[in-house]
Amino acid sequence: MDLKVIKEDLKGYLDTKGYHLYHVYFDKVENEDTLHIEIDDHLDLNGISEVSRLVSDYLDTKDYIEDKYLLDVSTVGLERVLYTYEDVLDHIGDYIYIRFDKPINDKKEIQGHLNRVDDKILHVIYRDKNVEKGLDIPYENIKLIRLAIDFKGVKK
Repeated sequence: MDLKVIKEDLKGYLDTKGYHLYHVYFDKVENEDTLHIEIDDHLDLNGISEVSRLVSDYLDTKDYIEDKYLLDVSTVGLERVLYTYEDVLDHIGDYIYIRFDKPINDKKEIQGHLNRVDDKILHVIYRDKNVEKGLDIPYENIKLIRLAIDFKGVKK
C-alpha cells in the first residue's frame, strides 16, 4: 500500500466531485487497521456520509489495500494539524500550537502567532505572564504543529 499514490488518486477523484482532500494516513484504532481521510471542507453529517460513500465505492474499485480495514472520513476542523512544511508556510500570521521534540528554554510546547519562517526556522510571538516574547523554533524540532484558537487575543 502506497499512501502517496492513494492520496494523489483520491485527491483527483474528490476534486471532480467538488470536495478537497487534505490528508490521508493509516494506523490502528482499537486494534483495527484504519484508513483516515481528512477533508478540507465545511461538511455536516450528511456531507461526511456522502464523502465516505464516494471514497468507499472508489477505493473498492482500486484494491489499494488487500487486507480488511476501517474507513474514517472527517473534516480537518479549526485546529487542523499542519503535516508538511508547505502547510506551515500557508499559515504564517495564524495562531498555532507547537509541541517540541526537545525542550527550548525549558519549554516543551508553545502557543502563539507564527510571525515568519526563515530557512526552516519558525519565529513565534507568544505571551509569557503577560509579556510578549519571541521564540525561534527549528522546524526539525517540531513534534506536532497545528492551528489553535486564540482565546486571549494575543496581538500578531
